[in-house]
Amino acid sequence: MSDPDGGGHAVWSCARTDTWQGPGNVTITFRTDQDATDAPADVVGRVRSTAACSRFGQHVVAFTGWRSPKGRWYAPAAGTRAATSVTISGDITTSRAGRTPTVPTDD
Repeated sequence: MSDPDGGGHAVWSCARTDTWQGPGNVTITFRTDQDATDAPADVVGRVRSTAACSRFGQHVVAFTGWRSPKGRWYAPAAGTRAATSVTISGDITTSRAGRTPTVPTDD
């Protein structure tokens, strides 16, 4: 994530748990510089019984809502290495180049 309104940087994580029995479970989290160091990261997605975040499911995109230190809302998104652009549709509709766009939203 870029640094909107002095919000710092963010880290996206895709954590995978699986066993020898088959597809695993995935949790996608989002943490900013503004979060307390001992606070857990925000969970923005969970998927059960999937190949996502593995060598068989390498193409992942996620987004979430985030409020900047100045009180403005943004929709930061992140895609894996193969992503060249991200398209969001719904309450917000936009398409941006790059793997980690941060889109301002209406309050």
